[in-house]
Amino acid sequence: MKRLVILLVIGLVAAISIPLLFGGRALFGELAAFPLQQLALMLLLIVICWNINALRLRLLLAGRAGRLGQARGVGIVMSTEFAICATPGGTGGLFTLLGLLARRGVRPAQTTAIFAIDQLTDLLFFLSALLGVALYVVIEAIDLKLGWMVGLPSLLLVCAFLLLWLIIRHYTRVLQITGGWLERLKVRRKARFGLARRLLHFRNALIETLRLPRLTLLAVFALCCAHWMLRYSVLYLAVKGLGAHVDWAWTFLVQMISMAAGQLSFLPGGAGGAELTSTTLLTPLIGTQSAAAAVLIWRFVTYYFYLIAGAPVFLAMAGRAFARLLYHRR
Repeated sequence: MKRLVILLVIGLVAAISIPLLFGGRALFGELAAFPLQQLALMLLLIVICWNINALRLRLLLAGRAGRLGQARGVGIVMSTEFAICATPGGTGGLFTLLGLLARRGVRPAQTTAIFAIDQLTDLLFFLSALLGVALYVVIEAIDLKLGWMVGLPSLLLVCAFLLLWLIIRHYTRVLQITGGWLERLKVRRKARFGLARRLLHFRNALIETLRLPRLTLLAVFALCCAHWMLRYSVLYLAVKGLGAHVDWAWTFLVQMISMAAGQLSFLPGGAGGAELTSTTLLTPLIGTQSAAAAVLIWRFVTYYFYLIAGAPVFLAMAGRAFARLLYHRR
């Protein structure tokens, strides 16, 4: 618990200090001139995103959590995303979702399968969006030296899909190889069979969820697209509110690369790495001061606001005892 609090404090300090170092004193003038109506619109987009994700969750659950209303679904989403922002690598999100859905009778394997499909739809959206951005770069004849910003993430996403497909396709062989490795590491036979049993339960739950009606799965993907289109419009609106102009496609790429780089910082919410990368990428386009201000506003809406609004909901839904258990297990 103490380590997580220390990491969160370090992350928050890094997230704030990096834009301040880039922008200097002039940063405060940029922030003071930012329209409050624009900020309110950006916060409203996040609230809409929470509702979209709650609807996605309800569709994937397909009644397995009883009568889950929209308000309760939003609470679960806010609690889960708070845990993602408050833990390194977002690892607390799955634990939170497991605990909250277990109270509603959903088995851990089913919750893990729902979480996995949710992540797969996200990957599918990003791959589709990157292909669209690649076409935009070619059509607009933009400097192809920046093609790595499209090519590298696309290659990584394709590799991720191939790896997941191979694991699901050849799960028996994967279990055999994993069991052999664990045996060489002198893991007890009971523990090895327990892990294999849980993996089989997860696979069965994953297949069960994928057998939902096609219209339901299509609706889940459509909601996924709507969520990320809105959320990834925040940086574009921040730049626009500062009086600068950058194409939406480039702000999309900047956010993708920045959030990926943030995971390498091993701090909650990708703090430090996300700010440094995004500021560096935006500076040649809109200048250092505007880039620092835009990044600070963007992170306030998509990171600090998640922590501020999500913390009381997390404590109210998960309870203090569950929160302590969650951080202890992490």
